[in-house]
Amino acid sequence: EFSGAISIVDPDIDVEDNDFGQTAKDVAPLGIVPAGYYIHPINDRFAVGLALFSNYGVATEYPADFNAGSSAGETSLITLNFNPNIAYRINDHFSIGGGVSLVYGDAELTRFKGSLATAIGGSPSDKTMKMEGDTTGWGWNIGALYEINDDHRFGLSYRSQVDLDF
Repeated sequence: EFSGAISIVDPDIDVEDNDFGQTAKDVAPLGIVPAGYYIHPINDRFAVGLALFSNYGVATEYPADFNAGSSAGETSLITLNFNPNIAYRINDHFSIGGGVSLVYGDAELTRFKGSLATAIGGSPSDKTMKMEGDTTGWGWNIGALYEINDDHRFGLSYRSQVDLDF
């Protein structure tokens, strides 16, 4: 069995700088987040699966000449979680499962002089910092499912922290 999803994240964030009379419109761009899940029964008790999804992400894009450019330039973080897992049905009502997560992260951070340009020279759109990198981290997850009947189920799950060091 395979299932998939596409989530569209379209925040509408405008920022007003009252000190300098500037406005930055729509600083968080549209994001499209795909996900896919596959489960394959081995027998009546065991199943294996694979999940591919994003744990988290963020993106902001302020104008390069925005006065707050030293703290509000461009930011991007994209993650992909590769999560193989296994499940075991204990009886007709209770199942447990677990898996490991390999999380890939790609990040970029750019800052501009902004209002600092008047004090240190140059243009507000001059870059003061640009960092980019990618990394991986490991984690794990467990879960339990209790099925009262075909129409009612209760589940509980835990996903560990994953440290991404860029």
